[in-house]
Amino acid sequence: MEYKKVELGTQKLKRLDWLKPAELKLYTLQFGSQSPTFDLWILHDETCAKDSELYGASKLRKLAYILPKLIQEGAQELLTVGSQGSHHVLSTCVAGQRLGLPVHVALTPQEHSSHSNKIYEQTCHLAHSVTHFKAQTSQKFAQELKQWQQQFTLKHSPLIPTGGSCLFGVFGMVEAVYELVECLFNSDQSNGHKTPIPSDLYMATASGSSLAGLLLGLSLAWPSTHQLPKVFGVRVSDQSLVNRKKVLRLFTEAKEFLSVNVLVPYFEILGDFIGPGYGLSTAEAQTAIKWAHNHDLKFDLSYTAKAFGALLSRERRLFLKTKHQKKPHIDSPQNQTQKVFLFWHSLDTRLAIQAPH
Repeated sequence: MEYKKVELGTQKLKRLDWLKPAELKLYTLQFGSQSPTFDLWILHDETCAKDSELYGASKLRKLAYILPKLIQEGAQELLTVGSQGSHHVLSTCVAGQRLGLPVHVALTPQEHSSHSNKIYEQTCHLAHSVTHFKAQTSQKFAQELKQWQQQFTLKHSPLIPTGGSCLFGVFGMVEAVYELVECLFNSDQSNGHKTPIPSDLYMATASGSSLAGLLLGLSLAWPSTHQLPKVFGVRVSDQSLVNRKKVLRLFTEAKEFLSVNVLVPYFEILGDFIGPGYGLSTAEAQTAIKWAHNHDLKFDLSYTAKAFGALLSRERRLFLKTKHQKKPHIDSPQNQTQKVFLFWHSLDTRLAIQAPH
């Protein structure tokens, strides 16, 4: 098993050597026929895996830091929990197979789309055991989870929480921001063009750890000569799983572990784009999928389509509001036509996973 030492803050952390820098590509965006053209960066995190058998994008980034810690502590098998269409659970099963660690999963009910159903089928195929919870409330879920964990007392069987949302799950995104900054600010600009620097950054958030890692990475890596981008986390799961309090707690735990003294960058959690539930379609998501299709990209209904749909809908509304204001108010969006967007394509949409023989 190959590891890599990554220096973050004052710590040198061990991670699985499964990752490479993701591709960053520049696109253009308009919010109507009379709209100017905006620069849009897309960070294709689905390209961060070193080989095609690894799966998970931002989920894989989390596991690359979580799993070495658990293995060092003597893990003999892994437990994790998520919805029936959870990408985190599937990614954990794929990683466990690579490491020779059985993965036992507990799944909560979910109303399926065709995409989430494929994730669920792959999970059932790869998991060592699958238990279906019936809980409809957080209290009953906690009871079922406790009873389920008690079955695994004979071995060291650590539980990876929903979405990999824990301290070590934060650090993968911190490293990714360092890679982003390297690409934006330190790459060879041999063509003589000035690199557009993002002013607004959008990403999906389901459990909060990726968003916390993104914020910590920006506070550590972003050059002081440039203004930090505003960060918008588009909530795609229940508010109990991702909220401002949880993100701030994870941010604080991680910065204290790294022994760094930094402030939290500006961020908002947008909760108006989840629609009828996790993995289910919305009008904004369908608009995003159409845009992606026209640009040879793939979005999914659980994460990326809803997050990009939020970018399109919200920024179009702000642009039109600014355009029709004869006398801008103090709190109106500033420099709207000068915005540069960055969308974090945080989910691996591939389903070509090698199943065990």
